Amino acid sequence: MKKAIVVAALGLVAAGCASETHTSSSTSSTTKMPHAQAVREWVESTMDHQQDLANAVVSAGLAAGHLDYAALHAACHRAHDAADELQRHMPTPDKELTDVLEASLNDFDTASHFCVAAVEDSDPNEARHTGEFMRSADEHLKIAAGIRDRLVKGTS
Repeated sequence: MKKAIVVAALGLVAAGCASETHTSSSTSSTTKMPHAQAVREWVESTMDHQQDLANAVVSAGLAAGHLDYAALHAACHRAHDAADELQRHMPTPDKELTDVLEASLNDFDTASHFCVAAVEDSDPNEARHTGEFMRSADEHLKIAAGIRDRLVKGTS
């Protein structure tokens, strides 16, 4: 009798463990999306904002270099709007991509403070600083694009 109870108890324990293992593996496979797919979906939802930010950052850098304060004001405003939209989608599904995009957004944030001062005071020194930080933001965006493309293509 004791032997039958022990065998039955072991059978129940084994069955319980087997079902827990099965449940957790099936749960993780149905709820966890492949990394490349998660990045791909993130990219699809943010590509317009990324492109708008990249274009505006380049425009602001050029306007700062030419001391074209009207164009600088417009470009900084466009970049600000795009950066706000992109920030709403952060973090990305990938830490490396998030880190580089955050570096770009931080550079842009610094540039935007210089931009305001440059435009308000028609200050060439502030415009120069704006251009420097805009170029740095642009470099980070280019690095992020390379990381993004590598992840989406699944060659990581």
